[in-house]
Amino acid sequence: MQGKAVVAPSDLPADAPTGRYVDTLALVERLHRLLLDVIKDEFERLGLLDV
Repeated sequence: MQGKAVVAPSDLPADAPTGRYVDTLALVERLHRLLLDVIKDEFERLGLLDV
């Protein structure tokens, strides 16, 4: 994942609408990556390695 800028939630003021939006996006991105890890682990557990 080269070329992506990572914005820490504390980089922007939490009371600004843009700050909350960026914080929410960061959380959604994190949750998405965690979900992909769970799905990958489940496929590996079932032996489905060539999806």
